[in-house]
Amino acid sequence: MAKKTPYTQCEKLYGMLLAQIISGVRVKGELLPTLNEICAQYKVKIGIVLRALERLEQEGYIRTKRGKQAVVVFENSETALLQYLTRKKEALKDVFQIWRILLPNLAVHGARLCEKNDLDYLRDLLRSYDGETITVDEYTILIQKFIDRLVSMFENPILSDLRHQLTLFSKIPYTRSPQDTRADCMDWYRVLEDSLFCIEHHEESRLIVNFEKLYLSYETRMLEYLAMLPEPNVALSPVEFSWQPENSTPPLYIDIALQLIMQMSMGNISDGERLPSIIELAEKFDASEITIRGAIRLLNQLGLIEAKRGRGCTVTLSEARQRQPALASETAKQGLKIFLYTMQAIFLLCPKLAEFSMDFILDDDIEKIGAWIENGSDADIFVQGGSPFLQLFLDRMPSKTLRDIVKHLCDLERWGYFLVFCEYKEYRVGFFAQQIRLVYQALRERDMVKFGERLQEVYSLNFEAVKENLLLSGIQEVLPIICLRPLR
Repeated sequence: MAKKTPYTQCEKLYGMLLAQIISGVRVKGELLPTLNEICAQYKVKIGIVLRALERLEQEGYIRTKRGKQAVVVFENSETALLQYLTRKKEALKDVFQIWRILLPNLAVHGARLCEKNDLDYLRDLLRSYDGETITVDEYTILIQKFIDRLVSMFENPILSDLRHQLTLFSKIPYTRSPQDTRADCMDWYRVLEDSLFCIEHHEESRLIVNFEKLYLSYETRMLEYLAMLPEPNVALSPVEFSWQPENSTPPLYIDIALQLIMQMSMGNISDGERLPSIIELAEKFDASEITIRGAIRLLNQLGLIEAKRGRGCTVTLSEARQRQPALASETAKQGLKIFLYTMQAIFLLCPKLAEFSMDFILDDDIEKIGAWIENGSDADIFVQGGSPFLQLFLDRMPSKTLRDIVKHLCDLERWGYFLVFCEYKEYRVGFFAQQIRLVYQALRERDMVKFGERLQEVYSLNFEAVKENLLLSGIQEVLPIICLRPLR
């Protein structure tokens, strides 16, 4: 699993500050926030802020002085904007494609959760613009607010953060749209009016067609705009989209504890077995002994091991399951909530990910999964769940940005290892394994629609099983708002 390195955080902070300067949000002569304010706002350490500011100063955007706030010295111009867009050109193509692939599906699922006050908001939003005279900039604001309302219905921080970061990254092209005709804007406005009608009358098929039409039109026009950008006379370093969701990489000691929990759940570490020594674990996980002691302390607090001075640590999984102390711990509650939000996000994205990557999946990939299906027991298949199929997306997805998104979602899924405390009924394990086999069958037939739908079904069943066990354990407060029903 990729670590949340200072480099990736620095790149992300650098990109956001640069976008503010280039777009004119921060003008020449304006002071940037203090170091402490930037740290608090972007949730990064001061060393990362200093590196980002150093790079901005080296490239001539700001000037820093010891003991004083950094000041913007860059004067915005059309030439500078074009040069910056040229650096982002390839990444923007990826992001526009992601808008078209993911947003319509998310918006339609969000429409299912709309109540009267949400419909009133959307109705008032449309009325605040004149469909006969609406401009490109006005339409851009309108559709952002319209879709934001639908996506926010999930109250899912992972999806909200992803959409927010995608919006920030593509914000500059929005402000420099190509010269669309007023007739185009009027047509788009009418499509949004019809979309509101579809939401009110639960016409999901027509609604998703409307959103796909809008985003395809937007992607087409933005690609035309990017194609018109002049080629630079000198080599410019590319600017790439970087998404680092909060909690995607747990603190190292928790991450090591989660990996050990997973080994217990798969039977690689048996009940009653002794864990390797702290020195051996430190070598295995390439971590300090202090970090390993933190992981051991957490496992001991959760009741998964019994640590005795001078005798090592003995696995006590069966006893822990009887007491279920972990499900009452704040660490486990937070981890399970992240896991459930992640399942929701993957569920919503499955059909489009399957559609987008099917043509790139190799026969050898399908054979490897087939061997796992044939040789694995129901319990093994149950534990792995949909992970092998998500790995296919990671291996074969042509879009670098989408690969990064899926990778972070896979990392977030690791929080679900706390579910080792839940003993699933035998019939449910067998039923779930059978659903995985049906997913494989659709993959073998290369039926991308059925493949996406069946993978969705797996995540829906998995969520229901988790929900049942959490309710039985009295931990219902971690359950987020969820809508796991495939579109028909």
